[in-house]
Amino acid sequence: MGIYDSAGRLRFPDPPLSRSPDGPCADSELLVAQAYCPAGHPLIRPEHPRFRGHPAIGLLCRDDRTEGRVFLSPFGGDKRKIVEAPFRSGAVLGICCPHCKADLPVLAPHDCRPGASYVALFLTPSPRWGDILALCNVWGCPAAFLRRGEQVVAEFQNQILPEPGSA
Repeated sequence: MGIYDSAGRLRFPDPPLSRSPDGPCADSELLVAQAYCPAGHPLIRPEHPRFRGHPAIGLLCRDDRTEGRVFLSPFGGDKRKIVEAPFRSGAVLGICCPHCKADLPVLAPHDCRPGASYVALFLTPSPRWGDILALCNVWGCPAAFLRRGEQVVAEFQNQILPEPGSA
């Protein structure tokens, strides 16, 4: 096996997780039941607000003027969120763990606007690059994907966003 797949993407050396209904992502519903920062702190906690009965993914976000917690729906494709602080549409955010303040690692650049990147939330307490939920770090960009092993299990919509402050 080479380091690149047939589409030219870099292969990650982690083997795929076995598919289990009790695993970090229930494939049939695209429900992320577990997510962790690089240090292994859980980003989904029982005390978080709930979406359809399941606790949200909690993150700490900041731009050059604002910082606040954001709670994302754990369901793939559901763009609902609960926000403690208003962010400007199109602002590039720093996204980190609300517990240890560690920045979520950048996985790859994203093309919704200059400076945009995908950041990784790990599906296991020990970081595995093959088992991640990746989110764009631009406020208002709905792009995300779920990767398990060498496969992208789900990809969610992308859109080009205007620069912050432009009409």
